[in-house]
Amino acid sequence: MPGVGAAILAAVIGLGAGLYFALWFHWPTFLAVAVGAFLAIVLLMIASSLGEDPAAADAAWREAAPDLVAPPSPPPSPVPSRPDSTPQKR
Repeated sequence: MPGVGAAILAAVIGLGAGLYFALWFHWPTFLAVAVGAFLAIVLLMIASSLGEDPAAADAAWREAAPDLVAPPSPPPSPVPSRPDSTPQKR
């Protein structure tokens, strides 16, 4: 979820784009508002995708609450190979 700063920035840019299209290009108001809202939504989606690193957040959570962390699982055992898997000469 984007922060408050990103939401304010998206609203200001969306409003600016809407005013630009309405006043400079003389677009109908509903169309200018729609373009501004679309631009604001796109900026919020980009801000959401550029959020904090999930690995860093997970490491901080594990450090803050070590009693809630599940013990690591053991590594998988290697698959035993068959002793007679080498080709035989005749």
